[in-house]
Amino acid sequence: MKQTMRLPPSESILYRLLAVVALAVLPALVVLLWAGAELRRTATDSVLEEARRSLHATVHNQQLVFERTEQMLQSVAIWPSIEERNTERLNELLASLIERNDIYLNVLIADRDGMIIASGVPVDHYSVADRDYYREVTRSGRFAVGSFVISRSTGLPAVPFALPVYDSRGELDVVLIASYQVERYGEQMSADLIPVGWSAEIIDRNGIFLFRYTRSKSNNRADAAVSGNQTAAVPGTAGLGETAPPALLELLQSDSAYVGPYVESDGSAYHIVAEAYTLPGSAEPESYVLVRIPAAMLEAPVRGVVRRVVVLSSLSILIAFVVTLTLGKRWIVNQLRRLAAAAEALAAGEL
Repeated sequence: MKQTMRLPPSESILYRLLAVVALAVLPALVVLLWAGAELRRTATDSVLEEARRSLHATVHNQQLVFERTEQMLQSVAIWPSIEERNTERLNELLASLIERNDIYLNVLIADRDGMIIASGVPVDHYSVADRDYYREVTRSGRFAVGSFVISRSTGLPAVPFALPVYDSRGELDVVLIASYQVERYGEQMSADLIPVGWSAEIIDRNGIFLFRYTRSKSNNRADAAVSGNQTAAVPGTAGLGETAPPALLELLQSDSAYVGPYVESDGSAYHIVAEAYTLPGSAEPESYVLVRIPAAMLEAPVRGVVRRVVVLSSLSILIAFVVTLTLGKRWIVNQLRRLAAAAEALAAGEL
């Protein structure tokens, strides 16, 4: 007949004690894991909240660029020389305006057909009727922002702004154009907007980078002044005019306030907080502003929290089992063995 192997009574009791301890520890373990998950969520939310503050600061600075440019063009719109068509006087005034506002490559005036009639920089007469900002400003009748272009008057990268001016009959008279230096975005927006290791970017509606800035310990202005590194002195100039990856642009266009992961084609993982910027009265975004956080930087504090929870939980369970094995064997199992030995002696007649 087959015999079933059974544990000795003392070992059986010891294993049962361990099972009791495991059941007693389990609720505490669940609480620790829940606390770890909450700490992880809190840590992630804290990083994302800082990213939102950085994003809003960048959006605000971009908005200031747009508003100041519109105000400048509105001040030009009231010049009597425009109605008089005093081209020589307009050229002098526009040249003086650029000297006082060197963030602009040029300020121009185009007639209703798109031909340039005055310019702050000496240029041959040419047409801007094919530019998207000219088509938009004549269609909408309000201040408009163009996409990234290479200025025809200076040959440098620019973001054009346009404002319509109407005559006394309410018909379009001229279009005022200001070409903002794209490279000056770095001066306007990069100062302490983001933590070290993060990136801030601005992409126009056609997917062209207007501003890209990754903050590192060595690219602040103070370091640049010491090192003489002009690229560091005006951060945000790298990659201007390049086209954003289609996957990124599609992501930004799909959600006007996107928050979530993004993986580059080379496998680089990021967490993005983005916002579409739209001019008042416009239906379509003019640009997309985003802050990138390397996935490793987002996960670093989270990994630390989870690691501490796992270590503490494992250590607590290990201590509980060691204490159970040591004290349970000494206080319970050994006593039971003595009791069993005494019982066997009594049963054998050793009174």
